[in-house]
Amino acid sequence: MKKILLFSFAFFLLITCKKDVFDEQTEAPAAFYNLAVSSSEGGNISTTGGSYESGSIITITATPEQEYVFSGWMGIESTENPLTITVNSDQNIAASFQKRKYPLVVNVNGAGTVQEEIVSTGISSSVSFSIHFTKNETSY
Repeated sequence: MKKILLFSFAFFLLITCKKDVFDEQTEAPAAFYNLAVSSSEGGNISTTGGSYESGSIITITATPEQEYVFSGWMGIESTENPLTITVNSDQNIAASFQKRKYPLVVNVNGAGTVQEEIVSTGISSSVSFSIHFTKNETSY
């Protein structure tokens, strides 16, 4: 009877140990991917990226500087801000910013005309407007 118990215990240990070794060998190593994040002129980003384990969820916020607006992400077609992505491959993403544009509304009260003339200021790519008012003379 002792031999049967001893044999059963030894068999149990052998099966248990073999299973643990087999399980350890079949586990795949974690995959890591590189995420590179940059921005164009006119803003900042909350992270420049790094190396992340596959399946990691990363949130990136683009913050425009004064006189700029966030216009979207390059490398991943989205205008979502903040952007939340799941890392499952190497990726390069860039935040894009544009110079803020202001509407110009001119109302004419009374007689006269408004003439629009674009005048280059010679400073970077800025454009200013010159508006001329002419008064129509009427006789009574």
